[in-house]
Amino acid sequence: MCFISPNKKREIMATAKFWREAATLMLAARLQHHTLFEAASAVEGAKKKDAAFRKSETPSGFSEDYRVLMLRRSASSAFMPSKCVFPGGVLQKVDHSKGWVDLFQKITRESLDDFSGMFHTNNIRPPIISDLRSWDVISDVAFRICAIRETFEECGLLLATRKLPELTSKADFSKECISWEKTMVTDMEQGLLRSWRSRVRENSTEFLRMCHEIEAFPNVWALENWRNWLTPVFEKVDSSSKKQTRFDTLFYVCCFDCDSLPHGTADDRETDLLEWMSPTEHLDHLADVKQKRLMAPPQVYELERMKLFPNLNQLNHYARAHGHEVMLRWMPVMKMCTDAFIILLPGDHLYPAEPDYDGTKEVKSNDPVVPIAQLMAKDEKKNLHRIIFKDETFRNGRVIRTIASSLQ
Repeated sequence: MCFISPNKKREIMATAKFWREAATLMLAARLQHHTLFEAASAVEGAKKKDAAFRKSETPSGFSEDYRVLMLRRSASSAFMPSKCVFPGGVLQKVDHSKGWVDLFQKITRESLDDFSGMFHTNNIRPPIISDLRSWDVISDVAFRICAIRETFEECGLLLATRKLPELTSKADFSKECISWEKTMVTDMEQGLLRSWRSRVRENSTEFLRMCHEIEAFPNVWALENWRNWLTPVFEKVDSSSKKQTRFDTLFYVCCFDCDSLPHGTADDRETDLLEWMSPTEHLDHLADVKQKRLMAPPQVYELERMKLFPNLNQLNHYARAHGHEVMLRWMPVMKMCTDAFIILLPGDHLYPAEPDYDGTKEVKSNDPVVPIAQLMAKDEKKNLHRIIFKDETFRNGRVIRTIASSLQ
């Protein structure tokens, strides 16, 4: 258990009230019978595409050998209605309950602390991870449990295991993709699975109860760190009365091989559609007006990033290495043009030196609003890290990035 001083606790609580903490999961699945790219060719191709990505705009032409799961939120959803998202949601008390320590001991006869150390790194971590907490499990485990629980609630897919994880270093980036059938719980009768899913939706503590009954632990070791996104500030807030509508979210990725795509379903409440498609297909559908798809900037950015890795092994190796490196909190900052909507990201020369993370300052700019072409001409040869949309629907997004790799 981590102990914190009263002063530090007050500091954490003072910051947390401006947003809620959450976790989301990008599931990348490859069918076992899929013809793989030749490794050398795939690596060389990724290098060329990465160079093109830095010099101009969104790369195209990739045909990835894996599919990514996305959900469409229902039109009646209070948060991001009708937008395509990765499964995820808000952290709950059960996600850092002592019950997980007891369950791990029950299943493995080992201490969870001994296996939580696999997530340790000396590199910079965002506050959502580095802040000290009075929890019974470390943040790296708690937020992974949150992502797995929310994925079960929203999709009916259970990432849990009865096997003791291997005590391998996270620096072992050559580790191959896991096998869904071998490392996940797949022997639960579908009726029982649906019953538990319904119970967990109504009460998040039921997730811990279910795991105790089936004697399986959330497979937190299958999830790699990916990114930390904080919802941008749209208007000045009164922290004492404004409802929390912003989220500080950890993005994780899980790469796995499977004999057939795991059968998940939308919950028909918060979400109404579930699809497994390649990153390219997801973005192509977004650009097709007939599809009536919408997507928030983080999803657009991360799918574009995944397109740099046409082979799942590449994506898996990158995720393992990237998750071990520096991770910073990314909060987009909005800038309007007369004919476009720009999302500025850290590293862009227009990104503020001191972002207003809390949103307690007036949202204003003294810069004139100009056409996007005029702004881009002025920005030539400067560091760019932004997403450009035609309007606030966030359709037809175009990622432009010329920043150093350390900010990726």
